[in-house]
Amino acid sequence: MKILLNVVLDLNKDGAGVTHFTEVARSLKKTGNEILALCPGFYPNRKKDWGFRIVYVPTFRKNLLAMLFYELLNAFYLFFWVIKFKPDIVYCRYNVASVFPPLVTKMFNKPYFVEVNGITENELRQRKFPEWIISLVRITEIINFKFAKKVICVTEGVKRVIKERFRIPDDRLKVVENGADPEFFSPMDRDECRSRIKLPKDKFIVGFIGSLAPWRGLKYLVDASVMIKNSYPALYKNLLILIGGEGEEKENLLTLISKNELDIYKFSGYINYQEVPYYMNSFDVCISPFEGKGDTSALGSPLKIFEYMACGRPIIATDMDGVNTLYNSKDFILFIPPMNPVKIAEMINFCFKNREIIEEMGEKAREVFLQGYTWESTAKKVLNIFQESIRRK
Repeated sequence: MKILLNVVLDLNKDGAGVTHFTEVARSLKKTGNEILALCPGFYPNRKKDWGFRIVYVPTFRKNLLAMLFYELLNAFYLFFWVIKFKPDIVYCRYNVASVFPPLVTKMFNKPYFVEVNGITENELRQRKFPEWIISLVRITEIINFKFAKKVICVTEGVKRVIKERFRIPDDRLKVVENGADPEFFSPMDRDECRSRIKLPKDKFIVGFIGSLAPWRGLKYLVDASVMIKNSYPALYKNLLILIGGEGEEKENLLTLISKNELDIYKFSGYINYQEVPYYMNSFDVCISPFEGKGDTSALGSPLKIFEYMACGRPIIATDMDGVNTLYNSKDFILFIPPMNPVKIAEMINFCFKNREIIEEMGEKAREVFLQGYTWESTAKKVLNIFQESIRRK
C-alpha cells in the first residue's frame, strides 16, 4: 500500500508528537508499505534519516508568518505529490489550521484519514487563545472530520467528544492508542543508570519526564510535597523529585517550590532523547499527575505512560481516560484523583513503604506493554483500519 503522510511537526525537536509520527511511519514501512511524508522544513533542518522518505515543504523559522506561508505551499506540494506518488490513502496527523488536505484529497477522490491526539478546543482555552481563533479552528475541524473516511482517535474519550461535538457517526471513529519502542525503552539496572546521570543512589526518587505544560498537573505535585514535608518526615528526608523537560509552567513551579522552601526537587532541563531511558530506569516511581476538569479534560494518551511501562517502572497516574482504559491498568498503575495533592502525597508514601509491591507492579507493566502497546502494535491497528476502509470503498 502507498501511504502519503501529511504532518505539521518540527522534526528539529524531540517530543511526543515527533516520536509518535516517526515510529508509526517506520513500523508501517516495515510491514511492506511505501511511505512518503510531507513535513515542514523549518530552517535550519537537521535532515535526520528517519527510516522513510520525507519531502520537506520549505518554510521559515517557526512563527505565524512562517505557518501561513507553509499552509499555502503545503497545498501545492500535496497537490503535486498526490499526482506523482499516486497514494492509496492520505493520512494526516491532524493540522487544525488547514482545510487544504481534505479538499485536495477530495479533488482526487483519495481516501482521507485524520489522526486526533486530543481536544484542540480544550488546549486552546487552557492557553487562553481568543474566542475568534477557537471559532475559526472549529470550522476547520468540521471540514476535516466531515471529509475524513475515518477519524483515528487516541482514546475512547477523544472519540466520544468528537462524536458529540461534531455529530460524526460512530462507525467513522476508530481508537488506536499510543505506544513505545520495546528495545529503546527497556528495564535496566537502577544503580548503573543513576551513576551514569549522576543521581544519588540512597534517595527514593519520584520522576516525571515530559513537557512542562499547565495541564500536566505538576503544581499539585508541588502542593503534595508540602504535605509530605509536614506529615511524612521520614519520606521527606529520603525523597528526591526529579522533573525532566522544559515548558511554560517551569517558572511557576520554581516560584512555588521556592515559596514553600522545598529542597527535594531537581530540574534536569531538556533531556537528550537518547538519555531518557536512563532517567526513567533511575526512578523508583514514575508519576503523571495530569489535570482534569470534567468529562472533556485530560482525554489524551500520555506517551510517557507507555515509555514508563516499557521500562518496567511502577507508575502513579491520574485516573483519566486513556490511562485507566489500558488493559489491566489497575495491576500496574496506582491511580490518583485529578488535582488532589492529599492523595498524591499518600500514594508516594505508600510506594516508599511498599517497595516490593511496586516493583512487582513495574514488572506487570512491562508484560502488558509487550502484549499490545508497542509501536508495531499501533501501526498494525492503523493499517487494519486503512485496509478495511479500502475494501469497503
